Amino acid sequence: MKKEQRLEYLILNEIETPRGECCLCTWCRFAEWTGGCKDADVDCKHPLWRVCEVLVEDAVYGEDCWGFRPNIKREDAVDIVGMRLQGQEVDWASVGRNR
Repeated sequence: MKKEQRLEYLILNEIETPRGECCLCTWCRFAEWTGGCKDADVDCKHPLWRVCEVLVEDAVYGEDCWGFRPNIKREDAVDIVGMRLQGQEVDWASVGRNR
């Protein structure tokens, strides 16, 4: 995905909510999360080693990742950030996925 297309997701990551900020991995189809909200860990399942081992460390801390592929529509990502701004929990099972 080109950087211009990732920009909208990167902007969402900069919005600080009561539950903290998101990272690019939040919206990525290659991310697998374990643990609870407070102590969650992400494991990158991108098919290219360089993305998994090098770039994901930066992406978790708000940086860009050229291996990013969204699994959530932009509109849904905006709604999720809006809910978090209101202090609401997100039922991730009800969020539609791009696959």
